[in-house]
Amino acid sequence: MNKYKGEDMSITLAGHSMGSSLAHLLAYDIAELGLNKKIGERDIPVTVFSFAGPRVGNLEFKKRCEELGVKVLRITNVNDPITKLPGFLFNENFRVLGGFYELPWSCSCYAHVGVELTLNFFNVQNMSCVHDLQTYIDLINCRRISSRSAETDIWGKEQ
Repeated sequence: MNKYKGEDMSITLAGHSMGSSLAHLLAYDIAELGLNKKIGERDIPVTVFSFAGPRVGNLEFKKRCEELGVKVLRITNVNDPITKLPGFLFNENFRVLGGFYELPWSCSCYAHVGVELTLNFFNVQNMSCVHDLQTYIDLINCRRISSRSAETDIWGKEQ
């Protein structure tokens, strides 16, 4: 940060699968330890691009990441089982029964953090493609080309 004093900076981390989990944890550590803060200036934004990543923490972890301002874009495939782990059954979506009774273990349930960009692809001839990073990147490039006329970006800001 000292080398680029006076310039606009951001900290961007990216990872695929387990690497996305590690990127997410590192982003949290950077923000929690205040390594993205400069005295007398605004905080340096911390962002994670997660490709095919599993859940990393519980609901309190999610809440703390949001408080710290860590932005996460989770790029997932609806057919990729890794993006549904851990907590395939008991996760942030299964916290409350019928909207009335909160389960005793709900605070321990794993929860996704951030905004999700969902892709839907499957190839019967190559089933491993559902978790392949190159397939994710190729599909994002196709999606970006076809959606350039969008009025807002993924963070909800006008382009």
